[in-house]
Amino acid sequence: IIAILFLYAANRHIQVTRPIVSGDVLLPGEWKSQCGLLELMPLKLQQIIQSSSAFGERVKSKCDGTKSSMLEMGTDGTLRYFTKSSCGDTLTGKEVWSVPGRKLGCDGNAGGDHCAAQEGASFLKEGESWYVVIDHSRTSMDRDVIRDFM
Repeated sequence: IIAILFLYAANRHIQVTRPIVSGDVLLPGEWKSQCGLLELMPLKLQQIIQSSSAFGERVKSKCDGTKSSMLEMGTDGTLRYFTKSSCGDTLTGKEVWSVPGRKLGCDGNAGGDHCAAQEGASFLKEGESWYVVIDHSRTSMDRDVIRDFM
């Protein structure tokens, strides 16, 4: 059972840290992170893992637990880019960039009778430019998001 849990966690970590390619979709509730599942651990534990294993060497170049970033497609239909900042020993996420979308459920038309499912955020590369498409609306990607996740 422990081996199965480890394989599941390793697979999830790979999914979360894999770079976004043109055509990828981030569904509501899904997220990408430079640190993957390490993001969920206390900073001191992240540092121990990174300094003591071959796994740590592979993520060290992308993952700095004190200033890593995260891209999240919220259940409210908004794509958000967060960076960490430290205040003493406390790390807090700061929203740096976002693209609003329609909330899940009904959009309010026809007295609430018209309901549509949120499709998520799809990513598109045209030439050297990256775009995110949410609710059929295309928005240019922030250069920091491109640097961190593409």
